[in-house]
Amino acid sequence: MVLLLSLGVVLCTLIAPVSAVDDQAGSEQNSALISAWFTNGLDAAKVNLHADAIAAFDIALVHGPRDGKIWLAKGYSLQRLGRYEEADACYALALMYEPGTSGKVHEYRTQMSVIAHQGLMSGTILYGSSSAGWKGLTIDNTNGPNDTVVIFTPTGTKATAFAVYVRKGYVQSFGDVLPDGIYDLYFEFGEIWNISAKRFDRPASMCKFTQQVDLIPVRSYTVTVISYIFSRNWLSPALKPISSGEVPLF
Repeated sequence: MVLLLSLGVVLCTLIAPVSAVDDQAGSEQNSALISAWFTNGLDAAKVNLHADAIAAFDIALVHGPRDGKIWLAKGYSLQRLGRYEEADACYALALMYEPGTSGKVHEYRTQMSVIAHQGLMSGTILYGSSSAGWKGLTIDNTNGPNDTVVIFTPTGTKATAFAVYVRKGYVQSFGDVLPDGIYDLYFEFGEIWNISAKRFDRPASMCKFTQQVDLIPVRSYTVTVISYIFSRNWLSPALKPISSGEVPLF
């Protein structure tokens, strides 16, 4: 037993330095690999080859998943391609792994909000999908006081089934966006929809339609936005002001 124990100590003494050398060499090789692919990605981004840049950043992240600078760079390339939700997720990881990126993250998110709003067309579906079909949904915001986001949830739940952005002065129609069922209806009113934060930068009001929307017996349904001023129109008895925490997430 003594001999075995002594042999074990000798073996450990001999093997440990070799293992440490291997680990150090592997670490240096990994760092060089991360740096090379990160540089490749930055070079591609500089000439607006953002898809190629993202591919390079992804390889770098395989070897260095906790590098905030790479997540930041990938987020910006995604942003340039209009993939705003993915970009915002990358920015969150950049902040988590490297808080020093906060200045750039704020700058890029601000740019993204402006670009996203400028390119956000009335009728943009924020959650769910639309297809040609027999049943239809119309959101009429012709006389509404602000831009609005209309949210449908199965009644009694906060699980968003469909959410759509409709600008002030617009009417939008959709086919087959909701299965037959009974739904609760929520409204957010305001200006400049922030696609990354999923809220209006200048909110005006948030409301819930107190009557349930039954889509089972109907072929089409129209939501007409008149006002969220609760004492001035026929819709006011059915509208209830709510807090931001009561608005369903999507």
